[in-house]
Amino acid sequence: MRRLSSLLVPAVKLSPFLLGIRAVVVLLQGADEYSLTRVAGLLTGGLIVALLTRRWKSVFLHGNRLYLAGLRSTIEVPLHEVATIEIVSTRRIALTFRRNTDFGTRVVFVARRLGFETPEIAHELSYLVHRARSMHPGRRPNTGNRRPPRNISRVA
Repeated sequence: MRRLSSLLVPAVKLSPFLLGIRAVVVLLQGADEYSLTRVAGLLTGGLIVALLTRRWKSVFLHGNRLYLAGLRSTIEVPLHEVATIEIVSTRRIALTFRRNTDFGTRVVFVARRLGFETPEIAHELSYLVHRARSMHPGRRPNTGNRRPPRNISRVA
């Protein structure tokens, strides 16, 4: 199983909880005006990070399947179910699925090496999705606009 997302995704996803714990510690140390301001700042920062990263997942590739991991659960999505692959910033890739998953129809992840491999991973995923769609057994063959050959002569 190969990791496509950065190792920092789980750490960033956990940071709002850590900021909340730090806010509780500050409150327990003493509730003066300065500490209440610090608590408000910590809670606001945690909320902002949580909102900005709510769609971020850890993404792994194994064969023709993607494994998407959140903080509490992991799901498996066949590559042929990926509808689009989009580079949404210099570091992030968005995957849109044909059907709704437990994580919704769109997932965002930061590519490996802090996002420096974003173009390479997006290109590789596009190739693998295209290949998976062409090999999927439920796929109808592409005949284009060609008509089936006519039977010109009848042989009895």
